Parts: sequence; C-alpha cells; structure tokens
Amino acid sequence: MTLPAHGPHGRRRRICVAADDFGLHPGIDSAILELAETRNIQALGCMTGGASWPSSVQALRGRNTLTPDIGLHLDLTEHPLDRAPQPLRSLILDAYTRRLDRRSIRAEIRLQLNAFEAALGRAPDYIDGHQHVHQLPGVRAELLDELAARYRTDQQPWLRCTVPAQREVDATPPASLPVGARLKAAIIASLGGYALRREAKERGLRMNAALTGVYGFDTDAAAYQSLLAGWLAHAADGSVLMCHPSHTAKAGDPIAGARLIEYQVLASGALEGLLARFGLHAQPMRAILSSDDMPRSAQPVTEDDIPEERGANPH
Repeated sequence: MTLPAHGPHGRRRRICVAADDFGLHPGIDSAILELAETRNIQALGCMTGGASWPSSVQALRGRNTLTPDIGLHLDLTEHPLDRAPQPLRSLILDAYTRRLDRRSIRAEIRLQLNAFEAALGRAPDYIDGHQHVHQLPGVRAELLDELAARYRTDQQPWLRCTVPAQREVDATPPASLPVGARLKAAIIASLGGYALRREAKERGLRMNAALTGVYGFDTDAAAYQSLLAGWLAHAADGSVLMCHPSHTAKAGDPIAGARLIEYQVLASGALEGLLARFGLHAQPMRAILSSDDMPRSAQPVTEDDIPEERGANPH
C-alpha cells in the first residue's frame, strides 16, 4: 500500500533529505559531497570542530554548482572548539539539573558560528545539533539569544524541529515503522523538541514541519531501504529526513557500519524511486519555507502512536 501522491489539500508533499556530520572525517565528507552533486540530499550540516573540516570546507567552497542548504551542525559532545568534549548523557543530565555553564555554552555557539561564517563567507542556512543538543534546556535559550543578537529576524537560519509527524488522517496507512524506531523518535523529541518549537514560533523563527529518519543504526541495506519507505510514507509536508552517509568506516565510530549502509542505499537510486512512489518532492528546506504555502507544524499526537508519544512534552 502507498500513501496518496498529494496531501489533504491536493498539494504534493515536500521533504528535505539532510546529511549530518560534514567535517567529521573525510569518508563522510566525500560521500555527502557526492550525494549533494547527484541531488540525493538537499541539506548538509557542518561540524566546524571536526578533524576534516579545514580541508573539506575548501572542497565544499569549490563546488559552485551545489544547491543544498548548508547548515551548522552544533556540536557540544564530540568536537567542540573550546569546551571539553562531554558525553551526551552527561550533557543531558546537566541540562535538566540546571548545572550547565551557560556562559560557556553561549561562547561555544558563538565560536562555531564564527568558524562557519569565516570559512564560507556567510551565515548558515540552518542550525541543528549533533545528537540533537540544540534543543536541550539551557542550550536552546543561549542559541536563540545568540541568533537574535547576531541576525535580523527575517535573516535568521531555520532551525531543525525534532518532533515526529502526525500521519495524515486521509492517508491509507502503510506498514508501520518499527516500535523501536518510533520510541527513539519520541524520546528525542521529548528532550526539548516541543519547547524549542514553541519558543522558536514565539520569536518568529522558521522550522521544518517534522523530523524523520530516526532508528537504532542497527540494520542491513534491505532493512534500511524498508525504513526509508516507512519514513517517506509517513512524512508530513515540510519534513526533514536526516541521514549519516559515509564512503568509509572509521575506527571508534559507533555508527560506522550504519553510515556505509546509508550511503549504499542513498547512492543506489532507491531514494528517487521511493520519492516518486509516495508522491514526494525533495528540495532544500529554505525553498520549502519561502514558498507561498508553507507547511503546517508537525503535531505530537498520532492516532496509532505508542503511549510514550501521546501529548506534547513541555521540556
């Protein structure tokens, strides 16, 4: 079964496939540049503290024909520029117990924005977080304040919303996504996604309608392609589908195998077929958000959701 090619108002659904972690290592960077050239991705997020950032950003600057959104993938856990690396679990605990050094967080955000602008000569098209840190309590306030101080409201980057989409009620339901993937998506959104969406709206900032592409990084190529089908079938108009492709596996990378599989599937042409099957048009999010029919925000409640996903989380 497939979803209708158009949404409830006759409009074709739009999606932005975004590759994270550009600058982390050369295998990731070369895969992302290839996928951007072949239009298999429409956005790429940059880690300005990554080991390969200084060399790979030169290659990025040299690709004048590339059209994707280029964003800052804010990193507070693995390769920050000035702060010490911090495990995600520890950062989350500090955020929820109000032990974050917010002055240090603000300085790190400023440094990474400075590094991005110095390397590319412009502001990022969007900002998200490595391991979704941009939405955490304390971090999101400093990020929103820095953006307000740095850019006019109408010139600010769009922000990645992490809230999963509500399935359209008039859609014929496809095969359900695995419970584990849905639970992980719900947990990610509960760690600040709803609050970030609310606060960004209050400030007049733009966001994608919903996030998809969440899973446990534990599948083979066939299973990943099946996940892609499920994500695209359920995707709301204006969604971001995140991915993490790489040409090579790096020792010590906990998702190295998943990166290789994602690249294999995304480069195979399977994505193009799935987009056509489910009536989706892939384009940069800046183009979607600047259109006359901007997508509505994602909704946190779905009729068939697992209990943990019910209701908007205030954090």
